[in-house]
Amino acid sequence: MKTILCLAILFKCIGIIISGILCVNAVSAQNIVGSSEYSFGIEGALPIGNFEKSNKFGFGGSIKYAYNFTENVALSLQVGYLHFSQKDSLENPNPYMVKRVVPVLVGLRYSLSKPFYIEPQVGAANTGYRIAGEDENQTNIGYGLNIGYVTKSHWDISLNFKGSQLERNNLFWCGLKLAYTLPVTMD
Repeated sequence: MKTILCLAILFKCIGIIISGILCVNAVSAQNIVGSSEYSFGIEGALPIGNFEKSNKFGFGGSIKYAYNFTENVALSLQVGYLHFSQKDSLENPNPYMVKRVVPVLVGLRYSLSKPFYIEPQVGAANTGYRIAGEDENQTNIGYGLNIGYVTKSHWDISLNFKGSQLERNNLFWCGLKLAYTLPVTMD
């Protein structure tokens, strides 16, 4: 039942994002750019809140596809992988030892003033964890917010805040990502 509720919320959020894109696109005086881009990057993450009690640091990477509707608005799909190192069991009061998070997020990137952007995201996050010596997996709603800067040489540097849930615990982390963007034009 919880999975069905999460999926319903996910699809509703995706619908809202797509509706927003269509509205922005309809009222935009600019021509549709119609280009897309891929980016590949590495990222580091610091757990915060309760997540910080059981984990030290996360490291991983992500791949993102973005379709640029206008110069300022793009729809993105990002898939990532973060591996988190755990604290020693003596200093860890939390029974959930999170080992990895795989977020799959849809985002709406808005360029505030070139080259800065903000990008809210929503989707799903699969969390691999260990409890009582057993490895488990759980998929729940995931969300994020990226604030970034894209250089003229196509490097994307962003700070992000991401979150998900594990059982009744919230998992929050802040990260820093360095990615290289490959622009693709569609003729």
